[in-house]
This record gives sequence, structure tokens and C-alpha cells, in this order.
Amino acid sequence: MFRVPSIGFAVFFTCLLMSVSANSQVKQLLDLAEVSDLPVWSPQQKAETTIGHSGKLNLLVLISPECPMSINYTLTLNQLQEQYARELSITGLIVGSSYSDETIKQFAASYKISYPLLVDRKKEIALTLKGEVTPEVYLFDQSGRCVYRGAIDNWLMTLGKKKQKPDRFYLADAIRQAVKGEPIPTAYVKAQGCALNEY
Repeated sequence: MFRVPSIGFAVFFTCLLMSVSANSQVKQLLDLAEVSDLPVWSPQQKAETTIGHSGKLNLLVLISPECPMSINYTLTLNQLQEQYARELSITGLIVGSSYSDETIKQFAASYKISYPLLVDRKKEIALTLKGEVTPEVYLFDQSGRCVYRGAIDNWLMTLGKKKQKPDRFYLADAIRQAVKGEPIPTAYVKAQGCALNEY
């Protein structure tokens, strides 16, 4: 009778649990409909609005004007918005009420951010999505189902420690797969970054 070595079985079982846990991180997330109608502040319009649902792929990005990691990824996000202009709608979500409208508009202008920046003043959306850091991304398919959550790539290993350049592009891969209607095998990768504002 064939017997699985105890060490090999332990490794296999641990990997299986990690895979189930990672996918459950996404499955536990609510659909876009659960946050799309929550009030957010538009610094450009100087009025409350909502995220809404574009009918495209929707990418929500928790972002901060002061977080170095958020700043470092503005170019990557701009490139993704340009590459998938027809298929993808990006919204940057600034959590809390720490930043003035002028600060946010200056941030957008300085880094040529091509997608709207909205403010989750009461942190309702961030709490609903169980957000932890900036930047952290949430990709929703055309039906509003969350298909990927977490890190943009593996450039940032831990807070304050980066690779010379990334070699795993989690978000770009997920977008490409979603556009093609393919399964997204990596549905969750823990994001590293700045803690969300407490106020």
C-alpha cells in the first residue's frame, strides 16, 4: 500500500490550506454593488458622488498622496489605464479626511494621474472592502464580482524593502486574464504598503 511521507503530506496540506485561504480572501469580499453607491467626495467637483459601475472592468485603488509606495505606483497605474482604456475603469480612493481638495488635485497634477481620485471620508468603503494599506487594489469584473485583491506586483517585499525591479505582475496579469475571459488563478496576494489613515 502506498503511503505519503509525513513531511511531504504536511507540505502538501499546508500549501492546500494557503491556496484555499488566499481564494477565500476574495470570495469574502462583497460585490462592487455593495460599495458603488456609498458616498465619496470628489475634489474636482467639490461635491459628494458615488463610484458607480462603468460596465467595464472596475479597479479600485486605495491610494495616499503622502505614501511613497502609492507615489511609486502612479506610473504603473497610468500605463494600465492607457493600455486598457476600452476595457478598464480605474478609481483612486483616498481614505480618511486628512487631505484638502487642493492637496489631492496637486497630487494628481504632479504625477499626471489620468483616473479620478475620490475621497472615502468616513472610511465606509475601505472598511467594507477590509482594506489594510496603500496601495491596495481591488479588481471587479463586468458583473461586479471581485476577481483579484491585493498587491500590484512583487516590487515591494516588506515595508521599506524593495526589489531592484518586480518580476511578478499580479494586477497586470489579472487584468489581462479578465479581459480575455480567462480564469484568474492568483486571486489574492497580500499588499505591502503604508497603513491607512486613522482620521
